[in-house]
Amino acid sequence: STWVFKKDEVAGFHDYAQGKSILEWFVKEVAAYPWDKLANVQSRTRYGGMENASCIFYADNSVTGDGSCEALMAHEIAHQWFGNSASEANWYDIWLSEGFATYWTHIYFEKVHGQEEATRRLKRDRAAIISWPQAESLAVVDPSIADLNQLLNLNSYEKGSWVLHMLRDRVGDEAFFRGIKDYYAKFKLGNALTIDLENAMEAASGEGLGTFFYQWLY
Repeated sequence: STWVFKKDEVAGFHDYAQGKSILEWFVKEVAAYPWDKLANVQSRTRYGGMENASCIFYADNSVTGDGSCEALMAHEIAHQWFGNSASEANWYDIWLSEGFATYWTHIYFEKVHGQEEATRRLKRDRAAIISWPQAESLAVVDPSIADLNQLLNLNSYEKGSWVLHMLRDRVGDEAFFRGIKDYYAKFKLGNALTIDLENAMEAASGEGLGTFFYQWLY
């Protein structure tokens, strides 16, 4: 369902109508939808989107009438599986939410809009990571950060996404997607740590991935 401000009724119903096909795509590619409903809501949230389980809040300015909120909607809908259902057991593993939602948005664009568009998005993220002053000093999984809001950074989103992209390249598509689905099936409606993802990917690929995970995440 769609909920928008009266003043944005026409543009809002047009833009948020994308939610139906996005949701159907994730159901097909990941797993059954974990909740009873999905409401897409125009709101006054301080964030671009807030992925409340089954009731996503989008910023007021997400409604434009031109459908440009597609990536935002894909990101927040991806969270219904990764972050809301299979949720990190520790805040320092927040990349299991944000990195996953970021990369699954890229995968969505790859499959729906083509490889060129997905590559453009990945290159943009890579440039942002490399230009970030703290990129070389902070680990993705970093228990030393005291202010949890500081975990909402490029490491958790863009670099976390790129770790998944590199992992996909390392083990191949078949093992990667099987491992992700196995990870989700085991931890849906529960909590997981990065080591749980590592174990699932090792089981799916038959490879030891300890060095990869240590290098890129810790």
